[in-house]
Amino acid sequence: MNPIAEECIALIAKQKSISPGQIRLDSTLEELSLDSLDRVSIAFDLEEKYDIEIPEEKLGQIKTVKRHGDRDRRSCAPEERQNLPQPHDARGHHRGGLR
Repeated sequence: MNPIAEECIALIAKQKSISPGQIRLDSTLEELSLDSLDRVSIAFDLEEKYDIEIPEEKLGQIKTVKRHGDRDRRSCAPEERQNLPQPHDARGHHRGGLR
């Protein structure tokens, strides 16, 4: 799981007062009861933390937690992506990812 997806889970858990363990990557934002205000708030927090910009028109296209993490990672400029922690597989090996 990439660091932005992990952060999405943490932010959703905090926003909705649920355990992060209840949130899966394939959880839809709808089944987590995230309304548009929740989505904007989470996007704003991610933009601030990772110094990225998430286009407003893209927020409506994000349907799952995994998609949120993937979309937000792609929102970074190439030089910003280099500074993000890179995803690793289950054994802790670097998988490459976006650069």
